[in-house]
Amino acid sequence: MRFKTGDVLRHLKTGRRYQVLLGPDVCCIEADRAPAYAYRLGMDATAADPTVWIRPALEMEDGRFVLCEA
Repeated sequence: MRFKTGDVLRHLKTGRRYQVLLGPDVCCIEADRAPAYAYRLGMDATAADPTVWIRPALEMEDGRFVLCEA
């Protein structure tokens, strides 16, 4: 697994920061059981957004997200 629960990631296209809630060790896509990540907009967001996003691990780990420095 490339990212861990609690990691803060930056989406390269939008520049937005997201926090990983669940990793592919416990999260999957129902339709095909593909490993997935659950994540939400990071704490530096200007507006509170409770949306939880689910994305296949292959997409999260293909380079469009990078780990933010601590």
